[in-house]
Amino acid sequence: MHSLCFGLQPLISRYIREYPQVKVSWTIMNRFVNLVEEGIDLAIRVGDLPDSGLVARRIGTMAVYCVANPDYLVKHGVPEHPKQLADHHCILDASIRQPGRWRFQVDNTTRYFSVRPVLEVNGGEPAAEFAADGLGIALLPDFLVRKYLDSGRLVRILDDYLMPPSPVSVVYPANRVMKASQRAMIDFLVANPLSETPETS
Repeated sequence: MHSLCFGLQPLISRYIREYPQVKVSWTIMNRFVNLVEEGIDLAIRVGDLPDSGLVARRIGTMAVYCVANPDYLVKHGVPEHPKQLADHHCILDASIRQPGRWRFQVDNTTRYFSVRPVLEVNGGEPAAEFAADGLGIALLPDFLVRKYLDSGRLVRILDDYLMPPSPVSVVYPANRVMKASQRAMIDFLVANPLSETPETS
């Protein structure tokens, strides 16, 4: 999970300035991490977490938007239902678990829709840039598309079918003796939650 992109990096910079004696080792990965086996003190995770022997403390939320460049929509039309995405060019972030199955909420039920990729990339940042260039539709986290929405290079579509924002939590092993630096960082993140995503029309 590319956690630094949705507001953590400024917080970590503040933490290091306030606690200069602490060494921080930052690893960004888009896979499941076993904190105990891999010797990691804490992680930032998105979504509801199963009961896994970890303590989770919420520090914010993350929304996912379906977006496209206005010129693409003029040329290809605006989909009015997620099932119509099968007829569109879609840009996929291949680093996630199921890049070709996009999740939406239809009639208060979570449903998955298969999409046809015109382009697959290994990361959300290039997917957002290609969508802003008008190559197709993308389904991406708010922090990746915010600057393009603000500039008008992307607009949101299918808002009526989007999933609710997911919780963002700092997680850590429940039964491990906690170091003072670990406790200080957890308390700092909880006391300085990530900013809520502003509404963009």
